[in-house]
Amino acid sequence: MQVVRQLIGHEENNTVLLVDSISYKDMVYVLDNVDLVLTDSGALQEEAVSLGKPVLILRHKTERMDGVLAHQAHVVGFLLCLS
Repeated sequence: MQVVRQLIGHEENNTVLLVDSISYKDMVYVLDNVDLVLTDSGALQEEAVSLGKPVLILRHKTERMDGVLAHQAHVVGFLLCLS
């Protein structure tokens, strides 16, 4: 997560929320209050789609196609560019 924090420019960012593992209850609360989810977690992409949130899947493929087929999730891969 340190690399991502460096890429977004600073530790505190009002538009990006980076979290370690949280409880299911807290996860649902967070998902309910965001505009967009970026994840490589199959379970998280399913939860976000079930709450009607758009998802960018940070993988090159996914086995959980329901959100993709519903046009709520998009497989975008992950390319890390360091300068």
